[in-house]
Amino acid sequence: MTSPLLRRFNDLQATTLMLAGNPADSGKIRGERFARLPAGRAILLTDSDSPTYVQLINPLVDAAAVSGETQQKGSQS
Repeated sequence: MTSPLLRRFNDLQATTLMLAGNPADSGKIRGERFARLPAGRAILLTDSDSPTYVQLINPLVDAAAVSGETQQKGSQS
């Protein structure tokens, strides 16, 4: 592990949310290597022995965008 930031996270045993990364370019945090993950996915590293895979959402996204609905400009509902 060459990054001082990653080394410090490891030393502190801090709860860490790992987003997608290139496994070949990085070291490990709490024994877990970065991985290529689908959009919106992450790995939560806590005091438990196994990582927790989580789905992230953006609370600022319009509900219509989440459900896949689209509305054309100028059309009336």
